[in-house]
Amino acid sequence: MSDWTVDEHLTAGGHSYFAEFVAGLADAQDVKDAAVLVGALRALGNRLREPRSKALEAGLFELRGTKGADLLRFFAWQARRSSRWVCKETG
Repeated sequence: MSDWTVDEHLTAGGHSYFAEFVAGLADAQDVKDAAVLVGALRALGNRLREPRSKALEAGLFELRGTKGADLLRFFAWQARRSSRWVCKETG
């Protein structure tokens, strides 16, 4: 199976809160963890499971990484009947 497509959620003005979220991560390990999560989503899609992915409701998932004692979390959802995923930070 080919890789899944992962896109960033953009506002009507073209702003990416996810890119802003990642750019605001002070620890290089957090940035790396976010990249690993997105890479895992791209490779595994809907086969990504806990502890890295938790289903919140139909089609909406929370991607989870470690951030020291805290969790690094952001949302992903699958476009209906496609291999496209969209990422947005949890804010």
